[in-house]
Amino acid sequence: MEARNGKIKSTFLGIEDHGMLTYFLNIEGESWGQGFGGHACGGKTFLPESIRMLLEALEVDSWEELKGKYVRVEGGTDKLHRIGHITKNQWYDITEHSKKCRE
Repeated sequence: MEARNGKIKSTFLGIEDHGMLTYFLNIEGESWGQGFGGHACGGKTFLPESIRMLLEALEVDSWEELKGKYVRVEGGTDKLHRIGHITKNQWYDITEHSKKCRE
């Protein structure tokens, strides 16, 4: 997978239409846009861990700091799997985290 640069244009943290607590980041790059997040796991710790790991990878202290942040992402045309710091080799892989949660 090739890393692409983008900017977080908007965020969502709340209850989605199936009644699950989740988050989404809407990321836009040069001639593309895609969402990140939306994973669910039965474990009660998945969402707080996911948010913490995301904030740590992007080196921000709060959810509110995400909007406008430049990031790198990796994934296919169907979904993004990893999000990372724009200049450092720091990543959060939501797909791997979700797999571990389900084991």
